[in-house]
Amino acid sequence: MVHQNTSGVLARIRERDHGVAIVVLTDNPTVEQVRSARQAGVRGFINRRASGDTIARVLVAAGQGQALVEGDIFDHLIGSSSTESESGANAFTAREEEVHDMVIRGMADKQIARELGISVKTIEKHVGSILRKTGARNRTMLAGMTGGEAAPVHPWG
Repeated sequence: MVHQNTSGVLARIRERDHGVAIVVLTDNPTVEQVRSARQAGVRGFINRRASGDTIARVLVAAGQGQALVEGDIFDHLIGSSSTESESGANAFTAREEEVHDMVIRGMADKQIARELGISVKTIEKHVGSILRKTGARNRTMLAGMTGGEAAPVHPWG
């Protein structure tokens, strides 16, 4: 768990090596603990019971400069955030869910448009909305966040 004295340790690590990718292994941190850790340079949070594949994906992403939160912790944090969960600001529409599923299966915009019977421009707008809501920088990152047998990971920060 991220304790208050942890921020001092994190600061000392960052002083020694500004480029080090710090990932925290924890259970259910509070939103404030995540904010503090993020300010201290932490690039990821992983549930200590996460699968090896999930841990590897978060560590690799952190090493590449991305900031990710493992799925169970993300769900816990979203559940803790009353403003986001009540407003549904980041919830997908039904159509975005369909497009999201097709994107992570590797389908191109033209294929998705043809299958759903809508224009490519509309698909592009849905994909843009999905990327914005998830924080993914591109389709590959989006697919990596939810792909495989491992738990999903989510961008943050």
